[in-house]
Amino acid sequence: MFTLNSRSLCRFASFVIFSLTSLQWVSAQTFETITFESEDGLTITADLYQVHESKSTPFIVLFHQASYSRGEYRDIAPELNAMGFNAMAIDQRSGSGVNGVSNETAKAARAAKKPTAFLDAQQDMRAAIALVKERYASGSVIGWGSSYSSALILKLASESPDLVNGTLSFSPGEYFSPRNLITESVANLHVPAFVTSARGEAGSWSGIFDAAASAAKVSYLPTTSGRHGSSALWSSQSDRGGYWQAVSAFLAQWQVAEEPMTSLRIDPAIRLQVPASHRLYVSTDLIDWAPIATVNASEPVAMHTGRLSEAFFRSEAVTEAPVADVVSVTTSGSSHNYTFSVRLESPDLGCEQYADWWEVLSEDGALLYRRILTHSHVNEQPFTRSGGKVAIGPNEVVIVRAHMNAAGFGGQAFQGSVAAGFEAIDLPGTFASWVTLEAPLPSGCGF
Repeated sequence: MFTLNSRSLCRFASFVIFSLTSLQWVSAQTFETITFESEDGLTITADLYQVHESKSTPFIVLFHQASYSRGEYRDIAPELNAMGFNAMAIDQRSGSGVNGVSNETAKAARAAKKPTAFLDAQQDMRAAIALVKERYASGSVIGWGSSYSSALILKLASESPDLVNGTLSFSPGEYFSPRNLITESVANLHVPAFVTSARGEAGSWSGIFDAAASAAKVSYLPTTSGRHGSSALWSSQSDRGGYWQAVSAFLAQWQVAEEPMTSLRIDPAIRLQVPASHRLYVSTDLIDWAPIATVNASEPVAMHTGRLSEAFFRSEAVTEAPVADVVSVTTSGSSHNYTFSVRLESPDLGCEQYADWWEVLSEDGALLYRRILTHSHVNEQPFTRSGGKVAIGPNEVVIVRAHMNAAGFGGQAFQGSVAAGFEAIDLPGTFASWVTLEAPLPSGCGF
C-alpha cells in the first residue's frame, strides 16, 4: 500500500471520520428543553442535546424549515451526539410544528404580536448562537439550517465572519426579497460550507454555491430524488445514507482541530473545491495518504472525482510543487502488445522526493498501464525506462504522465497514438485522480 513519509502524516494521526455503520446510537430522549430571549425579548424554546461534558466539544446549532419546529431534529441530533458533537435545536418565530412537537416560539410571537416573517427569524438565530457561545461551547460552533433557515445561516455567516466556524445548508434558495439577497451575501462567506437538497432542487441554489467565496465549500446531490430540507436525514427516508455520508465527511474536519482541513468522504456527485497553493491527497483508510497533485491556479478549482466513490481527501498548504516531466515517448511492438519507452526529468533528491512511476491512460482517464520506478534517480537526469505490454490499438489516443512520490501529478504530459506519435500537452494535475489508488503501487524505495 502506498505510504507517505511518516513525518508528513504525524499531525493527521488523530483524524476520525464516521460512517453510518460506526455510529453509536444515543437515546432520542437525551435532551433538555430550555428557554432564552431573542434580541427583541421574545422567549425562544429550544432542545439542548448536550451529552459531552467538555465545553471544547464542537457544537452544532440547528434551525428548522418553514412551518416546522425544533422537532425536525429529534431524529437527527442524537446521531450528531454519537459523532462527537453537542447540539441545540431551536424554535424560530416563523414556523408551526412537526413530529408532534409544536413551535412554542411562534406561539409566543403571535401572542406578543411580533412579526413572524422568514427574515424576522434572523434575530432568533443570532441569539441562539450567542447563547451557545456564552454558556455551552468554547470551541467550534457550526450553524445548520433547513430550507429558509439554511439560506439565512449563509447570510448571517457572511455578514459576521466570527459568528460560526462553518455552515450546513439543506435546500437553500432565494426565498426572500430582493431575490438576489443570499447570492450577493455569500460573496463574503469564508468559512467551510456544505450545501445539499433534493435532486430536483439543485437549480435553486447552484448560483448561491458558485457565488460563495469559501475555499472549503462542498455540495452533495443524491442519485435518488431525495427530500427537501434536513428531513432528508430522517430514519424514515430510504436514501438517507448518502446524505449522512456526505454530512459526516464535512463535519469530520472539526473532529481534528480548531483549524479545519479540507478533508472529505465523497461520492461522484460532490464537487470538491481545492484551494490554490494546496497539495491534494487521497486515502481509502485515513492512514495511508497518496498525493494527487498540487493546485497552482490563482483561484480555487473544482475537481471532478470520477470513478473514485469511496475515498477521503485532504489538502495541505504548500510553497513548492516538485513535479516530474515526461520529456519524450517512443513505442515498439505490435498492436495490443506495445512497449513504451518514456524519458523523464524529475527533481529527485533521494527516497524522500523522486519520480515513483509513469503511466499510460485512456483519454477519459482509465489506467491502461503503470511502470513502477523502484528507486530515485538523483545522478541520472533525464532518464528513460521502458515498460509494457500496453494493450492498445495503433490509432488509439492515450496519455502518458509521471508521478512524484511526495507531490503527485502536475508535470508535463504527452498525448498521442502509436501510429501518429506523441506530443507534449498541459494536463491538469487533478485529471483522473481516482487512478492514484489503483494497483500497482510502489512498495518501497532503494538506490
